[in-house]
Amino acid sequence: MKRRWYIIPIAILLVCVVCAFAVRTTYTDTTGDLSGFQYSAGADLTQALDTLGEKDAAKVPQKLADGADLIVRAKFSGDRSVTPNAAFAAVQVEQVYKGDASIQGKQIRILEDMVVHPEPEFHNIMAAGCYIPLQTGNTYLLYLKRVQFQPSRKQTEFQKSQYYPYTQSALGAFRITDTKQTKLFSATGQYKLEDFSGCDLPAEKQETIDFYNQVRAQVFAQWKISA
Repeated sequence: MKRRWYIIPIAILLVCVVCAFAVRTTYTDTTGDLSGFQYSAGADLTQALDTLGEKDAAKVPQKLADGADLIVRAKFSGDRSVTPNAAFAAVQVEQVYKGDASIQGKQIRILEDMVVHPEPEFHNIMAAGCYIPLQTGNTYLLYLKRVQFQPSRKQTEFQKSQYYPYTQSALGAFRITDTKQTKLFSATGQYKLEDFSGCDLPAEKQETIDFYNQVRAQVFAQWKISA
């Protein structure tokens, strides 16, 4: 074999090495542990209210109820799986207020959209949607939409159990508590998941929290929920 032909296998080997390195450095954690990621924050509810077509806090609860496929009270124990584009939080349904009553007492999966940037490790918590991943040990009032697949596709039980928060914001996942958030977040800050403990939304302004609390009080009253 002529010496110049040795270049081809060497080139192929180099490509393989580069590809292997690229795969390794873009590996996404799939353990379900989000504590090591960095998070962005400082959003408002503008996008969620645009989805609802309503900005009056007094009318938002009914808009949420009308638009949701499923409304449930559910507890998150910490069971979560993570992919490069989403996290799937398993919640135990305690009560169904709207939708399929047969899922009461069963487990469903809440799809939490996200984008992972591995260098440096950074997790965008949907700043535009103003949403914090479900917190372990907390119970929520969830306004959900079913994840849609092609009608002709045969779905697994895992796929059939998938829902996402309506408006993809804190207005789709109300933590059931009698405490009110006082902490604010900066749009230029970087946070760990633990920094959001006891908080309901990654808001930068107090008026965003005040609006959220108005809506939360009304939806709790609507479904006769007490913390």
